Amino acid sequence: EVVVKQARAHIEMDPAGTDARAALRHEAALLARLEGLGLAPRPVELVEQDDSLFLVQERIAGQPLGSWVAARLRRDGSPDVDWAEAGPMAHILLDLVERVHEQGLVLRDLSPGHVLVQPDGSLRLVDLELAAEAGSPAGAAGVPGYRAPEQAPGRLALVTGVAAVAAVLGGVTGGVVAAQGHSSVSRTGTVASPVAARSDGSADVAAVAAAVSPSVVQITVQTANGTATGTGVVLTAGGQILTNYHVVSGAAAGGRITVTFHDGSTATAALTGTDKSLDAAVITASGAKQLTPAVLGDSSAVAVGDPVVAIGNPEGLTGTVTSGIISAEHREVTVQLDEGTTSGNGGFGLPNLPGLRGSAPQNNGSTTTYQAFQTDAALNPGNSGGPLINASGQVIGINSAMYSPSGSSATAGGSGAGSVGLGFAIPIDDIKQVLPKLQSGQNV
Repeated sequence: EVVVKQARAHIEMDPAGTDARAALRHEAALLARLEGLGLAPRPVELVEQDDSLFLVQERIAGQPLGSWVAARLRRDGSPDVDWAEAGPMAHILLDLVERVHEQGLVLRDLSPGHVLVQPDGSLRLVDLELAAEAGSPAGAAGVPGYRAPEQAPGRLALVTGVAAVAAVLGGVTGGVVAAQGHSSVSRTGTVASPVAARSDGSADVAAVAAAVSPSVVQITVQTANGTATGTGVVLTAGGQILTNYHVVSGAAAGGRITVTFHDGSTATAALTGTDKSLDAAVITASGAKQLTPAVLGDSSAVAVGDPVVAIGNPEGLTGTVTSGIISAEHREVTVQLDEGTTSGNGGFGLPNLPGLRGSAPQNNGSTTTYQAFQTDAALNPGNSGGPLINASGQVIGINSAMYSPSGSSATAGGSGAGSVGLGFAIPIDDIKQVLPKLQSGQNV
């Protein structure tokens, strides 16, 4: 079943000539951005006909949060819901909003009517046309009584979500949240663990590979200079994929990107957003549906000695799995970004490492420097852009560079080809800082 929303021309037009259709397009873009995260309805199609725009989206089974509250109000005249029911629901709501904030968004219209309680007790958001980028200028909007105080009518403010959450929680708990000491939304969320780590802390490599491999793709970029091959990590069910900038840099000059999925099917892809300084990029595969997004972990929790698993496509050998440990943190790595150089390296970054002779870049091409994890998990040309995974099956880094003794080539036929146990990965927390912008189509 689906829900169809319509916006007509000349309705709710502002002085700039923007009408309700712009808000519906904005909502469609947000649904696509959140697809696969279990936060909002899945977008189906955006259709324009005559002067009307129609957004077709998944119908979510459930009841509005306001109805859920009304059915549980105490019968003794008190406006409260028993904490035994309200407390768990408050935590679920906080987790929902926190996950939205992790995507760089703020819900300006977080009212009980826009939160659905599903039959299994989980929550989904609906009617997201008023959501905005965190920190962006936005006028007053939303249901009165659920706005943040700085969004008084007529004011232009940087949007936040804290007061809106407090207002909705007040509707759920009748003020019990503050009394129970759960009023703050600034707390650590729980990251899903696709794999149960062994009791001794070691990685079950086979289980990690089985859980994460469906979220790993091969990326091929065809340019006038040849073909570069790398790896990517699925971000959304609708086809957004995270990789290194140097893997897809050739596409910026007209190269063609092809993605090969875990099941062997292929699709063309286009650049969505890039950050050259972090050697990160997001691409979107055309026509992709029902992909398996990877779980992005917390790289701040990583320690030297932790077991890790790498999945990639070295030398085109798809789905290759290797394992090792985190050898060091905060390694300063400088890699080359220009396609002309990296294509000669099998599409892999060769780092310039302090103290290692022969590792300096061999030409004056574009470079970037960042702090990286060092790992002894075998990385070879073609692993670039692939995941470095912890024992819980969470992505904690994006593999980006390897040291080659020759300092010039990592192709299979080169004298310095192959892993020597010095691989490097960009911590996923660093990428999370810019990921919402990349997913929304920005180059930073």
